[in-house]
Amino acid sequence: MTNIHKHYETVRRAHYLTSFSPDKRADSGCKSFDVAIAALTALSIPADKIEKYERLWLEWMGAKSRCMSSMITGPANFPVRRNEKANNSERNKGEACLGYYNKLVAYAKKEAYYEANPQARPVMSGDSDAVERLQSKLDAATKAQEKMKAVNKIIRKKPLNMDALIEVMGTKEKAEKMLAPDFCGRTGFASYSLTNNRAEIKRLEGRIKEIQNRKEIEPKDITVNGVRIVENADDMRLQIFFEGKPNEEMRKTLKSNAFKWAPSKGAWQRQLTNNAIYSFNHYVLGEIKKHYA
Repeated sequence: MTNIHKHYETVRRAHYLTSFSPDKRADSGCKSFDVAIAALTALSIPADKIEKYERLWLEWMGAKSRCMSSMITGPANFPVRRNEKANNSERNKGEACLGYYNKLVAYAKKEAYYEANPQARPVMSGDSDAVERLQSKLDAATKAQEKMKAVNKIIRKKPLNMDALIEVMGTKEKAEKMLAPDFCGRTGFASYSLTNNRAEIKRLEGRIKEIQNRKEIEPKDITVNGVRIVENADDMRLQIFFEGKPNEEMRKTLKSNAFKWAPSKGAWQRQLTNNAIYSFNHYVLGEIKKHYA
């Protein structure tokens, strides 16, 4: 190679004991790495996330370098158990690396879709315009409910007032479509459509009320055994601040209760909801008292 790739030797070592052509495998591996980095860059993935992908990839190559093939090393005194352990480690590292890459790509594509279709983006409780967007959805659902009820009322009343049906539906074609029986012979809007939409209205009303109530409550900020717990109403997050990195058991408890590490905040957090507070009080708090007594 004229210009040696910065990871060439790492990839070459990764295949040294498993391939008759480690140099060629190194060339191929470095090219694949460059293609992946170029793809992530083209998708505008943040630099810190690309660096994490590179770190996971290097860990994968490191694990691969500990794998051996009896075809290369020879069968005599071949460490079968040690190699099996190394193979399992290499497979886990590879899955972690590729999984993270696919996650970044999927996230970027989803963000691109929401960029082109902002109305489709889910409303998060921490969004500054969460209440306004939820209210807009509620207004639309309420309007749809009234329309469905009006259409069904017109259709059930005999004789049929076609002019009234056209006025509600907007066009003659849409009105006639309402009169076409479905597979069960029903006309108009099916009862389940009204039931589902009514449930959505109640859900939206509940979310709006919960967010408004949370923002009106004075934020709680307490410390338990040196661990700070904050009900951040501005960001709509329940945040936990540890001094240093929590141990593995504590991290497992946090993850199982939907808390995620937020580097920008320096905290483990999840959306500030009644369920979040319940999970914290019944599962996380006990672990904090146990590990930070």
